[in-house]
Amino acid sequence: MIIPSSEKEFTPHPPYIGPAVCVDITTPKLMPNPYGDGTPKPKFKFVFETTLLDEKEKPRCVWSMGFTPSTHEKAGLRKFLRTWQGRDFTAAELKQFDTESFLGRTGTIVIVHAPPVEDGTIYANIASLSPLVTGTIAPSGKFVRQKDRPITYNSAQSEPRTPAATVALEYGKTVIHVGRHTNQELRVIPEESVLNLITVWLPNALANPKQSADDRRLIAALAWWQAKKQAEEATAAATLLGEEMRY
Repeated sequence: MIIPSSEKEFTPHPPYIGPAVCVDITTPKLMPNPYGDGTPKPKFKFVFETTLLDEKEKPRCVWSMGFTPSTHEKAGLRKFLRTWQGRDFTAAELKQFDTESFLGRTGTIVIVHAPPVEDGTIYANIASLSPLVTGTIAPSGKFVRQKDRPITYNSAQSEPRTPAATVALEYGKTVIHVGRHTNQELRVIPEESVLNLITVWLPNALANPKQSADDRRLIAALAWWQAKKQAEEATAAATLLGEEMRY
């Protein structure tokens, strides 16, 4: 039986320079974090409509990179918004900072195509976003915000998948491309094999200045697995200590 793919083909926004308007600020969700201790971090994105229309005569949209909710002066979000509005925030603005205030705000956006990844996928990236100088644009009203969309249920569950479960699934589906478990997903190989990858392969991969896309994916997945394992062990130790203190 041939089962057709249920994945929709996504066409990236074409390269573009012109007016854009913010039509959504997504709800923060846990996303891969290959840096530090590898613990996934909550991140959100800005969504912009431009003046280009798709085949259904709807304005095309582009999503920003994921931002950690932080207004620290060195945070990516602070730098992005500073460029967008053409100035930094005042102390008063930082005390009452609300990302929703950027909904409906316009700007001049530059969209470029990133080089295709190994599987041929091309991504549209926001190269810059600055105050709108010429032209006008307003939200079309055709874009449905993420928070207003119907909840999608996992067919294997009776309740919506949690952000943590989504992250676990994505990392668990990472395909091993080295060693005796090549072409197997991380979630199906024995724990001792994962530990072997962490102790033997991971240090060399991190030191490699020419990491492949597969390397980066596996590095992130192993970092997540290690952080998850440490968290589980810490929880178990705390539980055991609590039980011992009861007697």
